[in-house]
Amino acid sequence: MRSLQLKSRLERLGIDRRMVRIYIASFIAYLSNAYNVLMLYPFLPFMTKFFLPDKDTASINNYAGIIVAAYFGGRIMGSYIWGSLADVVGRKPVLAANCFMMSGALLISAFSVNYAMVVTFRCILGLCNGVIVVSRAVISESSTNTNQAFGFSVLTFSWMSAAVMAPLFSGLSADPIGQYNLTLSKYLRWVQFGPENWK
Repeated sequence: MRSLQLKSRLERLGIDRRMVRIYIASFIAYLSNAYNVLMLYPFLPFMTKFFLPDKDTASINNYAGIIVAAYFGGRIMGSYIWGSLADVVGRKPVLAANCFMMSGALLISAFSVNYAMVVTFRCILGLCNGVIVVSRAVISESSTNTNQAFGFSVLTFSWMSAAVMAPLFSGLSADPIGQYNLTLSKYLRWVQFGPENWK
């Protein structure tokens, strides 16, 4: 019964199966992009202090801001490249390539061993990020006047979902050794991004 109601509502908006697949793919790509952006903030001060232990607490904020700015600086440069490439190659291959490259750059930046490496790979992560530009183009081109608002609301809902999930889950894992008193701390010293290392 409910599936029939949903189907009739989608038909009234002019949304067919193809559009549902486009919305789902755009939702997942946009969600992963927003998660990449927002997951860093809860543990950024701990991580910055870990990489720069000789800096005082007041100047740590400046260095943490550089890490955030490196991502968005890379994204400014990468958006033009990915937008132009999507016009030439197509939207689907560019979205797929962006998702894979973002995953690789995020994984490498997670295993960074010094501050310069974090800044460099956050910038590369921003360069690899054309998801916002391309997914908005996909929604606007594949929608009609009756369902374009619904398509863009899917992207907004995706971003807001990540805005809730990313800080929540990152905050839970920000200082695992300090928060949860893990016994592996002597073996995994490189994981400690907690205030006990700020001395």
